[in-house]
Amino acid sequence: MTVRPKRHAATMRRLARIAGDREALETALLDHWASPTSHFDRLSQRSDPARIEPLDLVAVTALGPTLSVEQAGWILGDEGQWLTTEILADVPSDLSLHAADVCTVHRVADLFHLLRTQGLTRSATTRLLAAKRPQLVPIDDATTRRALRYAKSDLWWSPWRNVMDDELTERVRSARDKAAAQVPDLSAFAPMRVLDIGVRSS
Repeated sequence: MTVRPKRHAATMRRLARIAGDREALETALLDHWASPTSHFDRLSQRSDPARIEPLDLVAVTALGPTLSVEQAGWILGDEGQWLTTEILADVPSDLSLHAADVCTVHRVADLFHLLRTQGLTRSATTRLLAAKRPQLVPIDDATTRRALRYAKSDLWWSPWRNVMDDELTERVRSARDKAAAQVPDLSAFAPMRVLDIGVRSS
């Protein structure tokens, strides 16, 4: 039996509620696809998962945060490409958060801190990571923390990791598949990404 930290109890309850309301989650997905924020997914899904590309940087702006010319230049320049691509190579693109081992999670944290040293905000950084590894990385910003009631931390993925499991993921997939019957493109959405959309609409 999995023992989960009591401090994440509120997050667990709220995520379970959001995942369990298939009709609301389906509606949230369809509304998202019809909104400008869907460009986050439309663009990032076309990007090479092995590297950060201009498409990813534009995708991040669809959700609000902006990057400076200097930040974008470093990420797309020789040093930024070398360092970020090296880390991404250690993080499988098809791995889910609850199935990831500690070493993989630490490599994601390495990329988080690398991008933060270039001056990217927490919000922009986690959105960029979510664009590259949507099955593995949850977006962290004030909206998410307020909705799920967890504190700001460099271990922002921890509450999600202690909640995501096969049962919850299957509920989310069910809602996604129903929405995809109306909009086929939604079938490509990772459960983590679907749940994030549900959180923002709750």
